[in-house]
Amino acid sequence: MKRKWAWLALGGSLLLMGSSSGFSGGAVSPAAASTLTKEAAKHASVQMPSQAAAASPSGQAAAVSKLDEVNGITLADDRKAVVAKLGVPAEIRQDPLFPDQETYHYAGLDVTFSGAYVQDVTVPQGAGSVALDGVRVDITPASLREALGNPDYVAEDGLVYQRGSNLLKVYLDKEKERIDVIRYYSLSNT
Repeated sequence: MKRKWAWLALGGSLLLMGSSSGFSGGAVSPAAASTLTKEAAKHASVQMPSQAAAASPSGQAAAVSKLDEVNGITLADDRKAVVAKLGVPAEIRQDPLFPDQETYHYAGLDVTFSGAYVQDVTVPQGAGSVALDGVRVDITPASLREALGNPDYVAEDGLVYQRGSNLLKVYLDKEKERIDVIRYYSLSNT
C-alpha cells in the first residue's frame, strides 16, 4: 500500500512540476502530463480532466455526476435550511478573524457559512461515509473513485473532483495512508 501512495505522490509531483501554472491548481497541460512515465500513471491513476470525464476504474459511468449536495446540504442553503435538514447543531463557532463566518458543528459534519449561505461542508474520515447527491459512499480512495471517477486535479495535499463550479477536495494524510477529510465548496470560494 505504501508503494501505491508513493506512486501517487510521484505522479502528482511530476504533474505539478511540469505544469506551466505551477501549483495553482489549474488544469494540467498535455505536455506536462506526458512527463509521467507509463508506470507512474498506472499507479497514480491520474488522467487529464478531459479524459477523466466521470469514468470509474471499471470503465463504467461514475455514480455521482453533478456534486449538487453533500450529506443533503447544498451550497445555496442558508442557516434556516441547514437547521431544517440537520437539526440544531451541537455547537456554533464564530471565526475570530472573519466575523461573517460561522461554523455549525454536527456529528461527523461541519457546515461553514459566509454571510447568509453555506461556504463549505467538511466531512472527516471518521464519519465513515458521505452522501454525494444522495449516493452513500464510503470514505476510502477506492469508493470515492468508483463514485466520482478519476480526480480532475492532483494537488500536493489531495485530490480534487470538479463538477461545474462545485469542488470536492479529498485531503490525504500520506503518512497514515488514508483520507483525512473531505471538503465540498464552490470554485468562487477558493
